[in-house]
Amino acid sequence: MNRLLKRQLKQAYGKEFDFNALDEMTQKLITRVDDAYTESDKEKDFLENTIKTNTDELTEAYETIEKHNLTLKDEIVEKKLVFEQYLDAIDASYLVSKSDKNGIITYMNDKFVETSGFTREELIGSPHNIVRHPKTDSAIFKDLWHTLKSNKIWRGQIRNRTKSGESYYVYATIFPLMDNSGNVLEYIAVRNDITKRVEAERKLKQEREYNQMLFNDQENIVFTANRDGLLDANQKFFETFGFNSTSEFKKEHHSICELFIEKEGYVKATTADKHWTEDVFFNPNKQHKVLIKDMYNLERIFSVHLKSVEFEDKNFIIVSFTDITELEYSREMAEASEKAKSQFMANMSHEIRTPMNGIVGFTNLLSKSDLTPKQKQFTQYIQGSTSILLQIVNDILDFSKIESGHLELDLVETNPFVDIRNSMHIFKSQAAQKEISFIINIDSAISECLIMDRLRVIQILTNLINNAIKFTPANGTVELCIRSVSKINNKETIMFSVQDTGIGIPKERQESIFKSFIQADNSTTRNFGGTGLGLSIGSSLCELMGSKLELESTEGKGSRFFFELELEVSDSDSTLASQMRYTPIYVLDYDEKIYDDVLRQLKHFKLDFITCSFEDILYDEVSDSNIIISFNYRQHRALSRISSKIILIDESNEAHHIANEENILYHIGMYDEAPSILYNAILDYNVQGDILNDSGEKEPLSLQVLVAEDYPLNRILIEEMLSEYAITPDFAYNGQEAVESVSVKSYDLIFMDINMPVMNGTDATRAIRAKNIDIPIIALTANALEGDKERYLAQGMDDYISKPIDPDELNVLLMKYKSLSTNSQEGEVTMKSSKVNEEGLNPSSLDIDVFVNSLIEAKNSLQFSVPIIVRLFESFLAPALENVEELIEAEKADNKEKLSQKAHALRGTAMSLKFANMSKLCETVEYSAQDKKEMDYASLIKELEQEVKFLSENSQEIIDKLNG
Repeated sequence: MNRLLKRQLKQAYGKEFDFNALDEMTQKLITRVDDAYTESDKEKDFLENTIKTNTDELTEAYETIEKHNLTLKDEIVEKKLVFEQYLDAIDASYLVSKSDKNGIITYMNDKFVETSGFTREELIGSPHNIVRHPKTDSAIFKDLWHTLKSNKIWRGQIRNRTKSGESYYVYATIFPLMDNSGNVLEYIAVRNDITKRVEAERKLKQEREYNQMLFNDQENIVFTANRDGLLDANQKFFETFGFNSTSEFKKEHHSICELFIEKEGYVKATTADKHWTEDVFFNPNKQHKVLIKDMYNLERIFSVHLKSVEFEDKNFIIVSFTDITELEYSREMAEASEKAKSQFMANMSHEIRTPMNGIVGFTNLLSKSDLTPKQKQFTQYIQGSTSILLQIVNDILDFSKIESGHLELDLVETNPFVDIRNSMHIFKSQAAQKEISFIINIDSAISECLIMDRLRVIQILTNLINNAIKFTPANGTVELCIRSVSKINNKETIMFSVQDTGIGIPKERQESIFKSFIQADNSTTRNFGGTGLGLSIGSSLCELMGSKLELESTEGKGSRFFFELELEVSDSDSTLASQMRYTPIYVLDYDEKIYDDVLRQLKHFKLDFITCSFEDILYDEVSDSNIIISFNYRQHRALSRISSKIILIDESNEAHHIANEENILYHIGMYDEAPSILYNAILDYNVQGDILNDSGEKEPLSLQVLVAEDYPLNRILIEEMLSEYAITPDFAYNGQEAVESVSVKSYDLIFMDINMPVMNGTDATRAIRAKNIDIPIIALTANALEGDKERYLAQGMDDYISKPIDPDELNVLLMKYKSLSTNSQEGEVTMKSSKVNEEGLNPSSLDIDVFVNSLIEAKNSLQFSVPIIVRLFESFLAPALENVEELIEAEKADNKEKLSQKAHALRGTAMSLKFANMSKLCETVEYSAQDKKEMDYASLIKELEQEVKFLSENSQEIIDKLNG
């Protein structure tokens, strides 16, 4: 029975209920009820199973839906994120806004707000014309609204304005948004800010317009072209050549070169082998000119400039023609004027110097004759006046050369202690006449040999010292100071300065005095004389040498002019030590600092010296030619008995007094102020007697001299000057006579005037050289312009001397060509005789007794003892062998400069030791190499080598004979 039914029956009939106790009818009823319950349970179970099944299916479906929803949600989130990024990108790049159908703004993005400058509150609810620029064409907006009303998208460029009134440009795309019925709901506008692009385009357009304007407004003709011909041209092109356009030009011509006029010195038209532009491109630094007729048929000269350009893979050239017609005509006129000016200056130089030659020369001769005191005074006045006049002429000539840019530097080896000091020493007497103290202070640390334009440096210093003495009153001081500033490798910087205690220069005039013809005061010329060119020339010369002439001055106290030069240090052997190599200097002991300073300076100049006591030197074998340095004035009388070359370094008053009384004494009274004076003292003692013989007169010369000179006064003067050397010259009155004279007589030297009648000096020189006559010819001329000397040398002359003739320059020339003439002849004899001997040397000259006699002659001449001569001879041998080896190397390398240097080094000692043949051989090599002459140096050096080796191999026997 169904449990639910049984529980219900028990509740109705009690726990003791018994189904069987019921009547049949009731049992049937209960049975039917029980069946009904059973069916109900079955139906319930079925329903439950069905519900459960459906529930599981629904749960599964729900879970599937849930999973799908989650996937959709992720996709939506992702798409939303991407969409937001799209919006951010649009917001960052574009100006976005929405407006209703009436154009009232309802939305705008941040970019719109930022660009417009308005706040969001100011924009919302405002019409779009809030950002409209007043200069934007209204036709744009008419077209915009017409398009939108037609439900179409509008695109276009609009100029807007910011709140501050500045312009900005946008490219706008405006969309109408419509409902299903096609009615406009609102408008969306997306704008791209193109302000930078618009401004760049406008700027580019302006530049194009500006360039086109420049192109057409150029004074020059400018055009572009390629190998096919003209591409474009500016207005000047058409105005000049008479064409209206490029096309009109091309109808008649292919290329501009078809207009070129063929003429030497101008660019030529294109040929089959060569395009007209090639020379211009290959030589860009050269000026290229074309000659073309203009529209008026007048020839015009244009300078050509080309530039090659590549644009969009196409090559073309930009050509510029600059009209230089007037400039060329002006240049030709200037050149003609310059030529006329140069000729005028040359003529003036000649015309002034010719009579001055007579005045100066005869005044010098007159001053040497027996004159009364008053006559001597008058002679000095003439000399002083002519010297001033000559300086003025030289200043004007130099000014002319500097102004025309024709002045060039002549760099030579210079010894400041010799060349500059000797040139400046002449001012001692000039200063003394005005009772002015003139001090030459040369730094002893300066190198002995520097490369500079010696004459120009001396010229600057001469002008400065002349001015200093001129403007310094009596009892004043003028000091020339030359000191070493720095030494780096083989470069040395030297400071040159001239300081005075004169009148000084006002500050406001200190710049102007360096200008031409300007002096410190208008009264200066009247009171002191001068051209006002000296400082201008000095300043220009300093600039030419890479320096600057500077000034320090205080009015009433004095002035200091100074300049620095960076100079090359020469490795020349021409030093004081080389001249003094075998002449030791005796330095007497002294217990003071100055003694050490002197020894240090002697070492600096590599001079040989012997230190000894005063007592020792009195008993030593010291010759009269030895230099003795003493520091005590009390020693001078005893020393003067053993040597005539005493240097007394003593600042005491007694020393000054003795120096004034004793001519043989060289007194240095201010060594601390000018230590280089010791160098000069040694040098002075060493070079004494080089030019003069023992009697003080010129050395007689056995020279046959021809003088070609048409001016009578000059002939008399030259004859007198040469007579001092016992030379009696022959005279030719013109160039033709000179040519005829050398044809019938042999001469050692010819002085050739340049300007002569019938035949001038240069033509005569060419005629003489054409006859293969190799006599030294000296140009004798009153011309003194830059380049004269080089021009005469190029014509075949050997040297040059200008009028007025300087006696010292004449002496140098005579000494030079006397040596060359003599050596040339002897050299020929030696070389001829050397052919007899297979070794190349005349055996008779290699005789031990000959060399012994030479050394004895040297001993007597130098007044040395035999031991000293032996020491000198022994010291000579090793360096002599080295010099010969270097001469051999120099000859093989054809190094004439080194040949000259080494021959000079060997010659000095050979002369001292009286080795006549050796010194003559050296002299021939030295001067011939110096003048770059071609000759058989190898034979001469071979003879030298054998003679030196003979001496070396037989030295002991020679010494033994000397001692015996």
